[in-house]
Parts: sequence; C-alpha cells; structure tokens
Amino acid sequence: MTPEMIDNFISNNIFRYQITVDGMEKDHDSSRYLAGKQGSWKTIIENLKYFKTINNKNVSVLIRSNITPSIYHNIDEWLEYLHNNFNEPIFRMHFETAKNFGKMNDFNFNLIENETETVLDIIERAKKWYLPLELVGFRTLPFSMVCYAARQFHYIVDYNGEIKKCTSASLDEPYNIMGALDSSGVKIDYKKAAKWTSYELSEKCKTCDILGLCYRRKCPVSKENFHNCNHLIETYYKGLEYYYLTNK
Repeated sequence: MTPEMIDNFISNNIFRYQITVDGMEKDHDSSRYLAGKQGSWKTIIENLKYFKTINNKNVSVLIRSNITPSIYHNIDEWLEYLHNNFNEPIFRMHFETAKNFGKMNDFNFNLIENETETVLDIIERAKKWYLPLELVGFRTLPFSMVCYAARQFHYIVDYNGEIKKCTSASLDEPYNIMGALDSSGVKIDYKKAAKWTSYELSEKCKTCDILGLCYRRKCPVSKENFHNCNHLIETYYKGLEYYYLTNK
C-alpha cells in the first residue's frame, strides 16, 4: 500500500485493516520479500506510521505477527518496538503461530511445536508493555471467535474473480468457490455457501465454557475436529486475566 491508496480506501468507507509484520526487520524480510528479494519491512512500517496521522475514529488497524521459532526468540524486542511505535488507540496486535497448510515452501521454515504454550507466554510478556492485544480484547466478546468464513455475509474475491469463503488451507479447493465476480455482476451459490455458515451444534459444544464466543464456528472446515478446543479455552482465560487485571 501507499499513503495515497490508504486515503482512497478511507474515502470509500474502508475502515478496518489487518496488516502483517512478522517481527523485526531481519526476521520479517527473511520470508516476506519482494520478487527481487528486496525486503518489505521498512515500507510496511512507514505505511503503518502513516495511519497515525489519520484523524478518523472509525479506522482501526490490526497488526498481525505470525510467530516462528526465530521471531519467538526475539519476541521481547518486537513487543517493545510495538509499544514504542504503535501505542495509539487506532492499533491492536495479534500473534498467531505460523502453520503448515501444505502449500509451496512450507517445509523450508521451522515451526513452533507448542502453540498454546507459546501464545500464553507472549500474552504474559506483553503485560509489561500494556499492549492492546486483539486476542484478549475483541476475542472476549460474544461470537468473537467465529471465523470470518463462517459469517453469513463474508466473502473474498480472488485475483481471478472467483468468490470464496476461506483464505487459508482451503483457498484453492473446489468446495471453497462460491461463485464469481465478472463484468456481468456477482454470482453466488448461496446453497453451497450455507455449508460454511449453517450447521448444528455438537453435544460436546453445548457444555463448553466458551460456547458463546466460538459457537462451533472457529473453523468451518474442521467443524468435526475438536483438537484446537483446549487452546481456545486456555487463551480465553489468559485473555480475561490480561484484559481485566492488566489494562485498568
């Protein structure tokens, strides 16, 4: 993005942004480089700083960091940098461990072995800087853990005009294609889309502590798989602790 693009987006009522910065410059540029191998960190940071000049209370920016072992090793430096440079109300932060979705180059990167332990530790370390973590603010509200793909009116438009639901593991799968956007307009198969948004709760979900947040819609693709439930519950309780005991 450029400042001109940001101004144009806001003038067209596009107010919410998620921008990925994977740690400090060396860590970020080791995996997020341009076609000519130039790093992208400095440009992204400058664009983020431009948001600080915008006087519009509707605008919010989520700074997301995908955590690898290297980034985790330098996490204290990164948390301090976020505090010193992006402490304005317009910003929130989110930390997610990098994952293997089976796409190209995935096996060239080391991944975090224990996601829950790592995320809980980052939350604990963030207390020192009073960072506005998205995980422990927004995600303690009703239905806040519902995946965007499970929301009825959420769609994405891919580069070729295909309309889809999921942006990660299912991006290129046939069951993820809901329709298309072309010169004739928008065409969506709403019956197919309903498989992502409308399904029954399991009996296990009905007794869950965080039913009101997740509602079995954390990930529509894996709705029959409960392996991530403990992670969600533990980070939720850690989030409550952070939110109510740290951010007073």
